[in-house]
Amino acid sequence: MLCVIFLVFWFQIRSIKRNWASFVLQHPPVAYRPTDRIEKWRWGTPPAEIKLRLDDAAEHSRLQLPNILSGVNILGSIGGYAIALFGFALLSNLVFLESPKGGLAGPIFVFIILVAFGRLLLDLDSRLVAIELERDRVSFVVRYGIFLFRRIALRRSAVESCSGQVQTALSMEKGQKEPLYYVFVRRRFFSKKFFTICDPSQGSWVIAGLENWKQAEP
Repeated sequence: MLCVIFLVFWFQIRSIKRNWASFVLQHPPVAYRPTDRIEKWRWGTPPAEIKLRLDDAAEHSRLQLPNILSGVNILGSIGGYAIALFGFALLSNLVFLESPKGGLAGPIFVFIILVAFGRLLLDLDSRLVAIELERDRVSFVVRYGIFLFRRIALRRSAVESCSGQVQTALSMEKGQKEPLYYVFVRRRFFSKKFFTICDPSQGSWVIAGLENWKQAEP
């Protein structure tokens, strides 16, 4: 029986690795061509085959990354909202409608746990959906909780380097069709790691563009 389980598991792992390798081979690195405009810090024009959208404005150059919601992401976010709202409702009920015999310490602790757990579920859906370049600053726009966004802005001087990596086959979740692409931003302290649903071709172009921005004259 154990041998059968082992063989099934081994064939599953082998199939995942084979599909992962095939996906990576189908999306080879794409060369990055800097913009021909005077302001060299801007994004270059994305090649048509990688399907990324560029929005240029007077003060910034914004690259839109793939932003696709899956059913699992939506359910996780809904669960996060529900748990956080339940925490707020519980605390409000105890504070305004009831008088806790043991004081507020216990209810407040439960409230903090519920809100923190709900917030964690919302973050499971986090994705990097846009990168906005400015002359001396880069902003990473992260979507989480279905429709919430946060912006992480870094000065050029604070960014030492940028790199990317395809999610490994063994770290993919059950039912996940394609690997994620990680964007790493190295700083002196507290380097950042962002999750994207870019394929390896898109990811290689994005990383090359970030490195070009880092080296361009401000």
